[in-house]
Amino acid sequence: MQKRARKTLNCRIVGVFAATVLICLAVGVYGQRISYLQEKQHAQVDAVIDLHENVMVPLNALSRNIGFGGLIHNFKNYVLRGDLVYADAADANARVALGELDRLDAILQQPEAQRAIDLVRGMVRQYQEKLGLAVAMHGAQARVEDLDATVRFDDRAALEGLDILYELTKQRISPHIASAKHFSHELESLLGASVLVFIVLIAGAVALCFMLIGQYRLTIRLAEAHQEVNALISAAPDVVIYVGADGKIRYANDRAFELLGYEASELLGQSIETLVPEAARGEHVAHRKDYMRSPRSGPMTEARDLIARAKDGSSVPVSIGLSTHFHEGERIVIAAIRDVSVERAMTTARETLLQGQLHQADKLRTVGTLAGGIAHDFNNILTPIMGYSDLLLATLPDESLEREDVKVIKRAAGRAREIVAQLLAFSRPGDDLRSIVSVSASIAETSALVRPTIPPNVTLTVSGIGDGPMVEANAGRLQQVLVNLIRNAVDALGARGGSIAVRYLLDEAPAGDRTAGGMARQVRIEIEDNGPGMTPEVTSQVFDPFFTTKPVGQGSGLGLSVAYGIVTSWNGRLKVRSEHEKGTVFTILLPVSTETPEAASPEAALPGGGCVLVVDDDPDVLSVTGRMLAQLGYEPVLMSRVNEALEYLDTETEEPIAALSDHSMPGRPASDLQAAVARRWPGVPFITISGFDLSGLENMAQNSIVLRKPITMVELSSAIARARMRQSETN
Repeated sequence: MQKRARKTLNCRIVGVFAATVLICLAVGVYGQRISYLQEKQHAQVDAVIDLHENVMVPLNALSRNIGFGGLIHNFKNYVLRGDLVYADAADANARVALGELDRLDAILQQPEAQRAIDLVRGMVRQYQEKLGLAVAMHGAQARVEDLDATVRFDDRAALEGLDILYELTKQRISPHIASAKHFSHELESLLGASVLVFIVLIAGAVALCFMLIGQYRLTIRLAEAHQEVNALISAAPDVVIYVGADGKIRYANDRAFELLGYEASELLGQSIETLVPEAARGEHVAHRKDYMRSPRSGPMTEARDLIARAKDGSSVPVSIGLSTHFHEGERIVIAAIRDVSVERAMTTARETLLQGQLHQADKLRTVGTLAGGIAHDFNNILTPIMGYSDLLLATLPDESLEREDVKVIKRAAGRAREIVAQLLAFSRPGDDLRSIVSVSASIAETSALVRPTIPPNVTLTVSGIGDGPMVEANAGRLQQVLVNLIRNAVDALGARGGSIAVRYLLDEAPAGDRTAGGMARQVRIEIEDNGPGMTPEVTSQVFDPFFTTKPVGQGSGLGLSVAYGIVTSWNGRLKVRSEHEKGTVFTILLPVSTETPEAASPEAALPGGGCVLVVDDDPDVLSVTGRMLAQLGYEPVLMSRVNEALEYLDTETEEPIAALSDHSMPGRPASDLQAAVARRWPGVPFITISGFDLSGLENMAQNSIVLRKPITMVELSSAIARARMRQSETN
């Protein structure tokens, strides 16, 4: 029995010893494995941290200095507003961006990354060049449209290069993250086994205690490393989702819950098709299965309309990059999802704005052509009326009733002439040529223009200081600014109606409130409404490009920013003051002009003598022109066709003192006649008469005088006198 007991004890001792040895051996193997996994885990974590510090940090800094609030944003604000603060900010953004690109250039050596860096660097340098050009053009007081057209260029390829850099960085960092998580899970499994060994050997394997203590410390390190990896993924600016081979969501970072509106318990373990719009789920399942059969890294699709479905059913425009890794024997798909709502909205807004501008330009060209044609016909009608009025006034007694009647006819024709001149001004493209403009006249014309479009429940009043003051501006653009501000007030009043007051006065401005010209005397124009007003937040952004409080499709957000740019280009200021539920006041400040408008032409006709050649296809215009020339003492030679006049030149020997022709002649153009007169009689001045817009005709020839129909006898005699004087000075 004792022998058996001893044998049993010995066997137990041997067994315990053997078990202890085996356990020790196992512990040793576990220790080596843990050390190996720890080294691998640390290496992966260090790699992730290194990539984050050396690539993601400069890449995020580059993105901030290029995107919203960065180079592109400040550059566009400077182009539209001309404020040097934006130019300085854009220049600083460009320098920082180039520095970050140099850091990335030294780290990212892949050919694709180098190409992307070169694209972005080229874009930044091109923005620097365009910025210098924009500063020069603003200094030259160039138009905003001309400046925008000059500095605009296509930067989409470079922005796509920035996306490529993000994608390449994700592709580099994702394997390290997945490997770190893999090592973390394996280390956690080994930790459980090590704890079990510690419990088994606690009575007799004191040496194992030290290993277990070390293992415990390692566990803490692993937990910290695991937290660091999760923190990096959670803090990523894009959504990161892990999807198993069965299509179930294994992991999602904080950005996923924030963007899509789910709680972790609602999303984890669900099918990835939960995030796909219902209409596309069947197609997505087929796409996912095909992808799992032949996985590849890169963008999920090049389609512009890729959509993710949020918890509330709303659609989120996204771009998706995919990569795959094995975790515990299972293929895991890592999806990096970026919200592209802002980029897509800006692209759509730019396209919509461009289409609207093109459509509006087509309509304006069509209406302008129609207006020009109508103006031409009316000018031909008004020419005989004004001409025969002058002829009657030259023959009627000074005190006769008939003479007063003819004066009324001539005044009415003169008013019609001004209306036609406005039609012609509308028919030609806008320019920024400045002249001395009467503020009171511009406001009167604008109020007359907009009154028919104002609802009956809105009243418009105008008050000011009489016929003055004068400013140096473009009359058409000043009217555009006033129309924009009045229409903005009408929109603010809305259906409830209200009142709009337009006031103008001379202002002695304090030093801190002067225009850019620095003049103490300035013109103050105020457009005030008693509408709902604006909050301070809205007021602070009201002049920003593309900012609007109107519903989508009802406002471009450019009206006030364009008005701001126009006023500042004249060394003026445009300000706004508003109180919620009390109304809004827009104030235009412009320097008073020290110049005066050009003096009017003399009111008395100058007599003359000699032969004058007259060519016009309208018989009434031709007849009255001949009658006026005869009344002035000239001998008119009247012809209705250019060919007829050319035949006259070939046969006539007497040199006329002047030649007059309508600019728009049927058959051969008036320019052929002008050239023939210059060859036949080089000293004979040529006068061009037109019922169309005169822009572009002033430089027809050195010896040409241009008159706009309808012409009066005074204008006709003055034109012949000026033409002959110019010719004598030339000779």
